[in-house]
Amino acid sequence: MTLERRNGRRKFLGVAAGVVAAGAAVAMLPKAASKTLARGNGKQATPSTRTATAKPNAKIPAFFRDLSGVRIDRWTVARVAGLHLGAVAVVLEAADGDRYQVDVLARDASGPVGVGNTRSLSVFVANRGDGSVATAEEHGLGAMALASVLAAREARGAKPPTLLTFAARLSQHPRGTFSVPV
Repeated sequence: MTLERRNGRRKFLGVAAGVVAAGAAVAMLPKAASKTLARGNGKQATPSTRTATAKPNAKIPAFFRDLSGVRIDRWTVARVAGLHLGAVAVVLEAADGDRYQVDVLARDASGPVGVGNTRSLSVFVANRGDGSVATAEEHGLGAMALASVLAAREARGAKPPTLLTFAARLSQHPRGTFSVPV
């Protein structure tokens, strides 16, 4: 890893940590049916008028099933694509309409960890990179916001599905096509 990459990653992680520390972490309210989430500034956010659904045959674990269409601070869960090669693929939409994929995998203390993490899950931005290209800050912050919602679910006792770790996914699917339509 070059010094420039390390410094860029430190800068991104420093900004991201500051956002979380400033109270931008999001927690889902108990009434999931309302699809309203608490914002870091204490105001309520409402679901996007767009509601996208997963592919008809995709298996969406119960832990993720009610997230499609939910607004998390300035991001919207455009769709949950379901289980895909050992991970749950989620399409997030930024405030400017830019859509991108994040993959939720099992957290691995000895392997790579995602941009956002819970006790048992790790959220990776699926930017088709190998770590040599910087992640768009808005995408990383959205992944962290999603991880905050997932962490709140875990804290309330919801059991995440069994998923592969990042390393196990690459090992089991070395030529896998991990991207889903955004």
